[in-house]
Amino acid sequence: MLIKNFTSILLLILLCSQYGYAQQSADVNFSVRLGDFQSIVVNSSQKNVGVEINSVKEATNGKSLDKQNHIKVTSTSNYEIKVSTSSNLKGENSELPSNLIKVTPSSGSFTTPNSNLNYSPVSLSSTEQTIISSGSGDIERSFNMNYFVSGAEKLLNSPKGNYSTTISYSIVPN
Repeated sequence: MLIKNFTSILLLILLCSQYGYAQQSADVNFSVRLGDFQSIVVNSSQKNVGVEINSVKEATNGKSLDKQNHIKVTSTSNYEIKVSTSSNLKGENSELPSNLIKVTPSSGSFTTPNSNLNYSPVSLSSTEQTIISSGSGDIERSFNMNYFVSGAEKLLNSPKGNYSTTISYSIVPN
């Protein structure tokens, strides 16, 4: 009887050790879906930009203003930066055409090598125009902007005063 009980207990231990153990691990399939996104920010210390024209020479030859690291972008894919104005430059009793302003982009100091960048200087208008196109995404990239105002005849024949408009930059997937 003792041997029969011992055999039964041994058989029970063997069965439990093979089939009755507790699960010690479990797996989960995890994934991250990264969407396509872009962002663009104007340097907070450069939100107000202006050029003062105080002489016939400046009106005739034009006057420029450089803004370093003027805009900063992030994009997970190819992108284009577009620029437009809200309207012509409006003064107190007169206006100047916005195409008197030419914007020329260049690489800023927050950059990584990217040979897929194309720059296109444009004379501003209320229609969006592409000034930068990139054949790849960028984690963080800044661009300098040169604003050049010219148009001697129009500038010299307009009443003195302040003229202003809003310039908008946008980023879109390319």
